[in-house]
Amino acid sequence: MSIHAQQTYCPNADLSQGNFTNWSAFSGVNTYAETGIVTPNQGVNSQHSIMSAGNYDPNLLPCLNFPVVPNGYTHSAMVGDYGGGVSHAAKLTYDFLITPQSNLITVLFALVGRDGGEGVSLKPECHFSVYDAIGNPLPASFYQSYLSAASPGWQSCGVMTANGIIVYKDWQQIGLDASAYMGQTLTLEIAVTDCQAHLNNNIHFFYGYVVASCAPLDTYIPYCPNSINDSVTLVAPSGFSNYTWQNAATGQFLGTGQSFSINSISSFTSLYDSLNCEMQSQFGGTVVATTIFEPNPVQAAIIDTNVCAGDITNIINNSNYQNFQPSSTLWSSSDGYTSNAYDFSHIFPNDGSYNVQLITSNTLGCIDTVSANVLVYQNPTYSFINQTALDTFYLNGQIYTQTGNYTQTLPSIHGCDSVIVLNLTVNHTGLYEDKSESFILYPNPVDQQLFIKCSEDNIGEKYVIYNCTGTTVVEGFINGVDTVIEVDKFDRGIYFFRMKNLDSNPVFFSKL
Repeated sequence: MSIHAQQTYCPNADLSQGNFTNWSAFSGVNTYAETGIVTPNQGVNSQHSIMSAGNYDPNLLPCLNFPVVPNGYTHSAMVGDYGGGVSHAAKLTYDFLITPQSNLITVLFALVGRDGGEGVSLKPECHFSVYDAIGNPLPASFYQSYLSAASPGWQSCGVMTANGIIVYKDWQQIGLDASAYMGQTLTLEIAVTDCQAHLNNNIHFFYGYVVASCAPLDTYIPYCPNSINDSVTLVAPSGFSNYTWQNAATGQFLGTGQSFSINSISSFTSLYDSLNCEMQSQFGGTVVATTIFEPNPVQAAIIDTNVCAGDITNIINNSNYQNFQPSSTLWSSSDGYTSNAYDFSHIFPNDGSYNVQLITSNTLGCIDTVSANVLVYQNPTYSFINQTALDTFYLNGQIYTQTGNYTQTLPSIHGCDSVIVLNLTVNHTGLYEDKSESFILYPNPVDQQLFIKCSEDNIGEKYVIYNCTGTTVVEGFINGVDTVIEVDKFDRGIYFFRMKNLDSNPVFFSKL
């Protein structure tokens, strides 16, 4: 099972660095202007502090372990202090550049103060909002509160002091869909101020804790469509309410709660490609986070080759690993050979047919298998022929008239060529000395058929074959550049062939 939740993309918005990098700090004396809390001086001072997880607010310790950092975070920022002072004011800001990876802004804050019972116009107060580039607060982001134990939302655990009661507002969250501001910069601002005047020498203060983050509203989850172990639990951002999961395409209700479990993504995506989680912010407004499932199967493929026995068989791994890198490869062949190399390279022991299988995976864990039959052809053969012939010798279409050693290559479509080595001795009879004759007889000796190869000028000429006694055995006419004479009925012995109106020199051949 895998768990997918939103991720942070805004540097140090969550103050995880333990400092104010990328934050801006301001302070000053508040003049209670209608435009908001005035903080004219820029820079970090005693009004701004980094808080660490595991610590508790000191003013609430007598009755409550109130965390200064919310669950899931390592740090927060304290703005303001608890030292009192007339109209002390402090502010922190953070700029969010809105991209597809940061269009969900999440801000958590808590407030603590000492209420002395002043009128509203004199009370400590807090302003909180996210502003667009021209200073307008985003809908459902503006929050203003005066310190008052009697106001809704404020709590007291019973800490009473000579200067008033300690009250607080527990950690709250604002979630904003900033998709409409893509490419723009939005500014988070939280400002607090002490009371305008201290009555009866009471010292009243007001401060807050804040931490923020951003994440993509659209989450892309890669999965293996052919996997049987592809369960997943989706976790929506914390701090919202009324989580409702729906089919993104139709709005069909699928479930409620911050998390949503899927037993099999492959089965789920056969019905839905994506789903929405609709959430309600505490300050009004709806945020919709979309989860999109992306299949990333491994598509195993190989390019095989057929070879001659004794040669290396190289098979190329041509698999498609989609958006992930190859993780593993396992080759196996039916002769027992295995390898984890990316490509296959092996010499098979004999000719024949071998099955080769590839099992491969990507770093997501997707697996696929492919196999192929590889043919290994017989090794090239070498034949040695010792031959004695009279006048001429014919072999595989080649005519030899001289003694010598000759080599013939018999090509194979598979590249496994065979070789014939001919050791030839030619004995000349003297009956055929006219080198100008334009025809050739083969084979010589002959068994079944005698072939006459001549030029087109010889077509139509008469020929005659006679034996050693001069008796004519057969006669006829040349009917083409290749003429065949059946001699299988001839007796064994020596025969003579003559052409060109029977004026040419006789050509000797023997019948086996």
